[in-house]
Amino acid sequence: MPHASCSSRPALLIVDDDPQIRDLLTEYLDGHGFDVRAAADAAAARRCVAQFAPSIAILDVHLPGEDGLSLARWLHASHDDVGVLMLTTAEQAVDRVLGL
Repeated sequence: MPHASCSSRPALLIVDDDPQIRDLLTEYLDGHGFDVRAAADAAAARRCVAQFAPSIAILDVHLPGEDGLSLARWLHASHDDVGVLMLTTAEQAVDRVLGL
């Protein structure tokens, strides 16, 4: 089980394959009081969760390899105390519904 963050700031994990979105979210949320870690894909996110216990994970639906929905299911099954927010630029209604 990962160790809780030593920071008094809420721990947040951002998982997005777009470096501009990842960097923008990281900078913004770090500046607003969150202890932020970022990953470009699900494998990197799993390694991050093993070392850093996030309170919230912001996941892109469309990640390369394992998608964000699968990662969300893994988080729910193995770290059910982590809140999950799905992020997507998908315009298809079915993608939005699946994210719910």
